[in-house]
Amino acid sequence: MIAAALAPSGDVALHGGTDGIVRLWDFRAEREIAASPGKGWIEAIDRSDDGRFWISAGRDKTVHMWDAGVKLVRSLHGATRGIQSAAIAPDGSHVVASGGGAALLWDAASGRVRGKLEGEKLGAVRFSRDGARVVAYDATGFVRVYDVPS
Repeated sequence: MIAAALAPSGDVALHGGTDGIVRLWDFRAEREIAASPGKGWIEAIDRSDDGRFWISAGRDKTVHMWDAGVKLVRSLHGATRGIQSAAIAPDGSHVVASGGGAALLWDAASGRVRGKLEGEKLGAVRFSRDGARVVAYDATGFVRVYDVPS
């Protein structure tokens, strides 16, 4: 396992790894609920606070957005290198991902790139609790904060 995220309820988790398969697990029933077809090494998984959406991303340069049952909703394209960190806004409205030092912000509903986050070799990315900002760590040791366009 390379990446995992826990549902708000705490009894369901999504994880993925080197085989590219994203698996949804029910801890109470101790069984796999669903699995997606694999495509590339998975480096990052996150879920919206309301539990409606999950995202996975990795070396295939694509963020995949899943519904709660792990059915593919859409794929977000535009990254030019493998993705190492990704996050979905608490309300599921935006997705951010970084890889190879660059970070992109997408509108989750349309799948369109909303912008590129400027900085020196951006790494880990996360949304603020209100979804209005993205925080990113960069290779120069700085933490940068970006406003999410409305």
